[in-house]
Amino acid sequence: MCRDSEKQYLLSLEIQPMVDTYLYLSKVHLRLDQPLLSITKLQEGLAKFPLEPCLVQAIARIHEVCLNKNKILFFSSNSFLFIGSS
Repeated sequence: MCRDSEKQYLLSLEIQPMVDTYLYLSKVHLRLDQPLLSITKLQEGLAKFPLEPCLVQAIARIHEVCLNKNKILFFSSNSFLFIGSS
């Protein structure tokens, strides 16, 4: 079922890229226990939607779960800067 939803979200991104679709696709990859692929898809989203705070925050949360402390601080501080500038 997760593989089917992954295909649907990828098809949706081809038709019309949206921030929410990148976030949902990331959640699907996390359910499939693929955090690196999840981060990769979120970074693809950041390439299309630069400085999007939701995407930056999602990447920081994944690093937090994986206990990668150096990247947590980098993405968290950038997320707060983006949110503060809005």
